[in-house]
Amino acid sequence: MNYNKNVNILIIQNRPGIGDQCLYLKYFHEISQNLNTKITLLTRKRSSAKVFLKDDNHLKEIKYFEELNNSKIQLYKWISENNFHKTFIFHYGLKFPFIAKIAGSKEVRFYGIIKKKTNIVTDGYNFTLNCLNKSQLDNQFKFVDEIPKTKNNDLIIGIGGSGYQKKWSVVKYINLINSLYKLSKFRLILAGGIRERVDAEEIRRGVIVKDIISLCDLDLSNCLKYIKKSKLYIGNDTGFMHLSAGYGLKSFGIFGDTPDSYASYTKKIFPIIPEGYKFVTHNSKAMDKIHENYVMRIVKSEFVNLFK
Repeated sequence: MNYNKNVNILIIQNRPGIGDQCLYLKYFHEISQNLNTKITLLTRKRSSAKVFLKDDNHLKEIKYFEELNNSKIQLYKWISENNFHKTFIFHYGLKFPFIAKIAGSKEVRFYGIIKKKTNIVTDGYNFTLNCLNKSQLDNQFKFVDEIPKTKNNDLIIGIGGSGYQKKWSVVKYINLINSLYKLSKFRLILAGGIRERVDAEEIRRGVIVKDIISLCDLDLSNCLKYIKKSKLYIGNDTGFMHLSAGYGLKSFGIFGDTPDSYASYTKKIFPIIPEGYKFVTHNSKAMDKIHENYVMRIVKSEFVNLFK
């Protein structure tokens, strides 16, 4: 694609998580394609955007707020120096629009002054449609990075989470893994961070799987090497779930304390919520109401198909 180098576009995305960055990615791609230009993304360091989006050909630059010391003055100077023609702010409030405008950005679009009671998927979708004057979006969520055609016989179990209420029990994971392994053998990839080291070790001791790799001590770039070549994700609603979906894996997310609607931005994530529930949201505190036999019934067909 021959991009217009004369148009300089800034997108500000202030939410910090990997999942947040994944959720908004197709909106960024849509803006880039419709304006025929690469974009500059300003976001949070915790989003790890520079790691998993480093090869995204829609992005000209990724900048972290932390590189500007979270300073309004440095943000003003940086925007002014880069001469952004248009700024799209995926956020409510006046702070960022005001800074972008006085720094010289000719067109500044943002959600609004007062936050509405909607979800972040709906906000991002409607904002992008309005900015581009479109009735529907053309892009599906995926990473531009080339996905390996040959997959390893790997099953990812996502044990991480931003809080204990968002994590499924280790005992249930052990039971599920053993039930799946009896159907067909696989290499087990335990996807978590440093805080999940103990959980990963407990799972290692409790399962009948012999070939196990823990990602808990790896940096994200090395974790991605395993995710790209795996076959299936089952686990908590965590960054690894969103990354797996971005690399084309069918991803079964166990939702008991976060809105399952957050997965609606992609067809690759299949939320598993407690049996009998119509939805879950923040503080539903329902992870313990999701039983391993119920999860097994949902994932079995896809697992058997992939690991036969």
